Amino acid sequence: MRLWNLNSKKTLFVFDAEAHLAMFHPGGQYFISGGKKGILTEWHLHLTNDTAKLISHADLEIDKKNHTSAIDCIRFINDEIVITKSVDGRLMMWRPETGELIRSLKVPGKIHTNTPSRFDVSRDGHFLCVGNGQGNIFVYDIKSGSLVNSLEHRRARTPVRCCAFSRDCWNLIFVASDPFVWRYDFMENLPNHLKRQRESSSEESAESSGEDE
Repeated sequence: MRLWNLNSKKTLFVFDAEAHLAMFHPGGQYFISGGKKGILTEWHLHLTNDTAKLISHADLEIDKKNHTSAIDCIRFINDEIVITKSVDGRLMMWRPETGELIRSLKVPGKIHTNTPSRFDVSRDGHFLCVGNGQGNIFVYDIKSGSLVNSLEHRRARTPVRCCAFSRDCWNLIFVASDPFVWRYDFMENLPNHLKRQRESSSEESAESSGEDE
């Protein structure tokens, strides 16, 4: 596992870790990597533009209790909460500082453990979308853990590899094992805060377009 400076394209550090993926904390103080058998490791660094020094690293206890298969997605919701997912369809929401498990979810339907599938969190941190091995998408309310909606199409029947919300949460995009990119549009019965967010996001896009011109 390597850490780069994107501007200089210089390798700053090489980590001795069998990791499938990694995600930085929003503040940049550390990152969490995920590997085989559900192993999660927290890496603390001292970073400058040209150097990176490893301060400490440790395997986290949360994985030993909950994840037993390879980690395929990690997302921070904010400074205090992270969601991790393993290829067996288990999602865990927890606090890295204390190891406290807040909530766990199991993706419904058939799961292909040999097909990694990445989830997404909406821009406002209210919703999570995740797919299964049958081409279905599930949208959850993160705060309550309740299922808000399940989405399926008769032609979408292969494992979902990745899904994502648009910035205004008006669209949901996913990619499956077939050569297609799918899009669902949320067209009515949106919560008021999402309507306001969509309007605000549209205004920002219009302003950006004006500046580009």
